[in-house]
Amino acid sequence: MSRTYNIIMITLMGKKYGSLMLCENGDQVTGILDILGHQNMISGTLSLEGQCSFSGELVTPIRNIAFLAEGKASASDINLVLRTNKNVMPVSGEIEKESIEGR
Repeated sequence: MSRTYNIIMITLMGKKYGSLMLCENGDQVTGILDILGHQNMISGTLSLEGQCSFSGELVTPIRNIAFLAEGKASASDINLVLRTNKNVMPVSGEIEKESIEGR
């Protein structure tokens, strides 16, 4: 199943808007975090209860930054904490109704 969330990431520079696409295969998840003008590949896990943990690399105008995101995803929304080696950024969003596939 694949789903896409419209997200907001709270950074030191303010709110950043983007999207997060998750593709589930059992308890494994892959996808794309589309934010800051770049599509960033992610991979990790997603439990039946919605607990998720995934990592990737944010591409920024200055450098690439490794991150780990943890939180909860549901059929309607997502709430995560994205951690880099220097910052912690909350991420929240709601599902794009048209994006739900495989139901």
